[in-house]
Amino acid sequence: MNGIGKIIFGCLDLDIALQEAKSPVPVATSFEKEQTAHAQWMRSNRLCLRLMQNTIPESFRGPVSDSTLAKDYLKELEQRFVRNKKAEIGILLNKLCTMKYNGKSNVRENILEMMHTASKLKGHKLHISNDMLVYLTLNSLHALFGQFKMSYNY
Repeated sequence: MNGIGKIIFGCLDLDIALQEAKSPVPVATSFEKEQTAHAQWMRSNRLCLRLMQNTIPESFRGPVSDSTLAKDYLKELEQRFVRNKKAEIGILLNKLCTMKYNGKSNVRENILEMMHTASKLKGHKLHISNDMLVYLTLNSLHALFGQFKMSYNY
């Protein structure tokens, strides 16, 4: 669940079902505090399930089982969208190595986009050295920037 969803559920006191284990069903002799806690948990679970089922488009949900616990439902959804980290790293590396300045935007935007791609790789624990990033950036520029490349001993 993203940060905004966590904030909303937290503000509405609906995150109880996502954070705590299911409370045991109180018996007739249970204390009022236990009965209240169970009732809050059940309400939180029921509303969490409804919110998730009604706000997530069916095309994303697909055939998800009829789980009665919000925590289990969320885990099922997360498992459906687990990313293949190696594929994502490969895509980012390929993008970084093949980026070319298009001549339409300014050079600064091109450099910032390359730095942004390198920072995404850093998030995957693949660090691109500054020297390598400078090399790739200079390599992405047109021959018109020959003088600029020479000043960096390229």
